[in-house]
Amino acid sequence: MELDKRSGGSRRFLTRWDQKAPDAIALNNFGTQDSRGTVLDSFLAVAEFFSNPTGRTVSASLIYRLEELKAGIQAILQKAPDRLSKFLAKQVVRSSSGRENQLTEVIANHLASVIVVPSFQELTVETEGLVVAKFIGEARRRSSAEKGGLQ
Repeated sequence: MELDKRSGGSRRFLTRWDQKAPDAIALNNFGTQDSRGTVLDSFLAVAEFFSNPTGRTVSASLIYRLEELKAGIQAILQKAPDRLSKFLAKQVVRSSSGRENQLTEVIANHLASVIVVPSFQELTVETEGLVVAKFIGEARRRSSAEKGGLQ
């Protein structure tokens, strides 16, 4: 998927329909096995988290924070990829209510699936998929509201 920005340029999210999250991040630091859905499933879940009409579960500022922390996230991927979900959960808490709960773990796992991209023989961090997910989520919310759905 590609979004064209008004100011020029674009944001892209690329994945195969059946792409799974990399095995290195599948077992998270919460001690539970990742749901092993596809990256696209995680992308759509993240879109929903950004657009929850009853109160956003994830703040848009999280996208920019993760972009600022990209070098650190890359280091986590190289040295301890199994700790990435726990790190992301702390960032979710920091950008939202300030309290960690079970949903925080789910959000962190989906975020990890979206931002960790296999590239040749290593894993890289790409946060543009979060920008695209936020846009998709907000568009779905507006469409639902126009059709008389939740507002």
